[in-house]
Amino acid sequence: MRPRPLQRPSSGGRWKLRAVIAVSAAPGASLLFLPPAKLPQRGHQVTIASLHARRPANGSRLRDLGTLDAGRRAQGDRGFDVFRMREASGGKDVNSQVMKKVVRHLPEYCDAFLRDPALQAAWAERPDLVLLPAFMNECGLAFVQVQAPFIYVTTSGLTPWTADLLGNPENPAYVPNQYLPYDTHMTLWQRTLNTLVRFISPHLRSQLVLSRLDGVVQRFLGDPTVSLSEVEKNVSLVLVNSHYSLGHPRPLLPNVVEVGAMHCRPARALHDAQLRRFLDASDAPAVFFSLGSAIRSEQLPASVRDTLVRAFARLPYRVLWKWEGAAVPGLPPNVLTRPWFPQQDVLGHERVRAFLTHGGLSSMQEAVYHGVPVVGLPLMSDQHLNVRQAVTLGLGRELTLETMTEDDLVEAITAV
Repeated sequence: MRPRPLQRPSSGGRWKLRAVIAVSAAPGASLLFLPPAKLPQRGHQVTIASLHARRPANGSRLRDLGTLDAGRRAQGDRGFDVFRMREASGGKDVNSQVMKKVVRHLPEYCDAFLRDPALQAAWAERPDLVLLPAFMNECGLAFVQVQAPFIYVTTSGLTPWTADLLGNPENPAYVPNQYLPYDTHMTLWQRTLNTLVRFISPHLRSQLVLSRLDGVVQRFLGDPTVSLSEVEKNVSLVLVNSHYSLGHPRPLLPNVVEVGAMHCRPARALHDAQLRRFLDASDAPAVFFSLGSAIRSEQLPASVRDTLVRAFARLPYRVLWKWEGAAVPGLPPNVLTRPWFPQQDVLGHERVRAFLTHGGLSSMQEAVYHGVPVVGLPLMSDQHLNVRQAVTLGLGRELTLETMTEDDLVEAITAV
């Protein structure tokens, strides 16, 4: 099957675009919101189908659907505590545990998403183009089956199976897999393991994800011949959340486009009066600590939380801590906790001089964009690879959750 060409729509040169963010949309899928959010400004009609509706501006040509029925079903099962998983595995193999939990319920999520009333109503209008996340959102391929060209968006770098779809070369001798903590200079054993993971992972995805969703999509479309592995071969373009300045050397075909950091923007003035006073009360530098949108600081083991509190108390800096739970016991006066911070505005503030982060790709891009060194505390997914590359490039330091001491944390923050 050949990819359908992206042709200019016949309706006045304006696209009728649908961004489908399926039920397993992971943190980081917010990257997918950016292109659709900009297109209405150029006159295109855009519909976003996701678990969480965002309120568009008045008069906008953007329609954002919240698939509420599917969302309630998925949210009831998707929660996970990465810290308990790390504790159970000794800090190893967390990715496989997360995948097992998601994959176990994937057919149920997919069926609920496809039959959600909001999505059913939206699909009555044939789109000219579909945008779809490339991993754990394969359920959305059901909408590509209606002959609409589509674009894959990868939120954590180019995955092996996506590269294979386009015939994009990927040499495992020097291109590290995103879920392994390796850099370009791998040992013989690391290259061997990297090669095995490179060639095995597409087959695992085919068996554990695509094959299990085929039946769901076939029943939904009433067509027993539908094969998602065949449907996705029609992908016309892949937008990759990576940037060569932060990544590893690798060849890319013309239809694989790096768009990493496209969400980054200059910092805006802080509108929160308390936050502004906290940062401006003295000339002392500030440290920002956040574990991203998927991992909750309140789930930190008590021993790690107490280590953080003692280390922050020793710092001659002010600390902003993204903390979602009840008040932290023994919190020193130089620390301000909030369940949410405007991250780019905080990183771009002149007082903020260090970023203690889990190492998510978008967070790393924002840190580099705003010129803030990082202390990485990677926990899962591609975070180990991202932090390792930041250390290699001289952008920060790396710590390990299970072995981090109070002195380690103070030394690392002070050093950067």
